[in-house]
Amino acid sequence: MGEMEETIGETEEKEIIEEITGREETVGIEEAFELLDGLLKRLEGDELTLEESFETYAKGLELVKQCRRSIDEVEKKVLVLEESGGFHEL
Repeated sequence: MGEMEETIGETEEKEIIEEITGREETVGIEEAFELLDGLLKRLEGDELTLEESFETYAKGLELVKQCRRSIDEVEKKVLVLEESGGFHEL
């Protein structure tokens, strides 16, 4: 029964990632890192075909792009705060 739970979990994770990477809005950075961790575990395993590996890798790249955009937005907000309020530490 443990194997069945893992399969269901992987299937649900795959569906969530497909939904997230296929839409314009981004996920929170913590959620993106969790999803990236799941993708990495799938890639490290030997259960994926070559095509599935490429698809998984591409989805991971999309999540990384979303993380970069989120981090860039936060950095811009910090810079605005520094200019207006004098905060200089990150």
